[in-house]
Amino acid sequence: GEVEKFILVVATGVADKSWGPRGSGNSFNGYNAFGGELRNDLIPFIKENFNVKEDRDNFALAGLSMGGGQTFTIGIGQCLDLISNFAGFSGALFASADQFISQVDGNKAFDGLKIHNLYMICGDADNLVYGSFPSYAAALSKWTSRVENFESYVYPGGTHDFPVWYKGFNDFIHMVFKEGVQLY
Repeated sequence: GEVEKFILVVATGVADKSWGPRGSGNSFNGYNAFGGELRNDLIPFIKENFNVKEDRDNFALAGLSMGGGQTFTIGIGQCLDLISNFAGFSGALFASADQFISQVDGNKAFDGLKIHNLYMICGDADNLVYGSFPSYAAALSKWTSRVENFESYVYPGGTHDFPVWYKGFNDFIHMVFKEGVQLY
């Protein structure tokens, strides 16, 4: 009762055979191929098979760890014309924040497109990705030409694990799907 009804679709984010019982699940080819799968297969499938509002303002993309990085590099970097709400939970971010912002702002296809909600969370004891989190959060909080609503949270004592991600998911769905609030 705290949020509007929404459809949750969970994808592996690795669009090749490295995922599954015999795969490592960490293929960069599969990681990068997910952009095409998201744009050409997953979003069209959702629109064709579920009763959803079809515009970008009613779609959100979030991910944890590698999926958090894909939310930025693929979601914002390649699919901003399809999605306007994003969250990274302990996101593995490979480029600097300035490089990322420059890449998105330099894409003429995204001129005038806003990110309505952008959320980031990371535990301060996360030895895998916390090193890049503070600079990203600081840079994205100032990206007001593109981001309308930005929130970030540092989870005290949080590691690269589910307590951080559960909090991030709860925060994000309340940010995007608040009860009684019409999305854009």
